[in-house]
Amino acid sequence: KANISFAPVKKKLEELSGFDIQMKDYGDVDLCLKARNANYWNVWTCFAQIKYQGKKSVYSNWKDEGKFREVWDDELKKRDEYYHPFLKQLKKM
Repeated sequence: KANISFAPVKKKLEELSGFDIQMKDYGDVDLCLKARNANYWNVWTCFAQIKYQGKKSVYSNWKDEGKFREVWDDELKKRDEYYHPFLKQLKKM
């Protein structure tokens, strides 16, 4: 799954009701959006290099977005206040 480098604090994970199994392949993204809405920070870096040795592409897991879109579609259509155009120049987004 996509959450190959995901390390939430247990107390916060429990407070946010953990991973929602109905979100299927988007459970990690759902949890991050719930955390942001609860005023927690999602800290990440575009410079991390993670070596994945699975048989399939990580992206092949992201197929079933039905419930995720149902819950988060309005939020996803908003402008991301943390996005920086430089990420495209770095070819990180």
